[in-house]
Amino acid sequence: MKPLLFTLTLVLAAPCLQGQASEVDALIQEVVGADPKEARAFFLGIKAEAGALDRPALVRRVAFPITVNLKARRNVKLRTPAQLLEHFDEVFTPKVLGAIHGQAYEALFVNYQGMMIGSGEVWFTGLKGPSGKFDQLRIITINN
Repeated sequence: MKPLLFTLTLVLAAPCLQGQASEVDALIQEVVGADPKEARAFFLGIKAEAGALDRPALVRRVAFPITVNLKARRNVKLRTPAQLLEHFDEVFTPKVLGAIHGQAYEALFVNYQGMMIGSGEVWFTGLKGPSGKFDQLRIITINN
């Protein structure tokens, strides 16, 4: 593609992406009840850590216990970050990492369960603290 045409395409697409981002922000606020700025930062953190294959950082973003499928067994409940680190490559498969890498914030699917990456490979949402309000975002599902 010629540089001028490529630049023009980006300039014309920017308002569309901004519009989609504001729609996602509104859904996160209204349906999930989480702060859209925090959700965007959390999502971008997941993307960066997955891209760098920063295992400990990705594991810190997970809510425990979490039920996952491993090569040897289905529906295994991992109760600690150490257990997830031990099985990291079985859980964060190339399919899961690819879904994270390919996901744009503006295209997140949002419903009452949270925010979905890819075709359901990863779900994250806000967890309620003792006050009854969302105090932290965490990955709650990894479908490998």
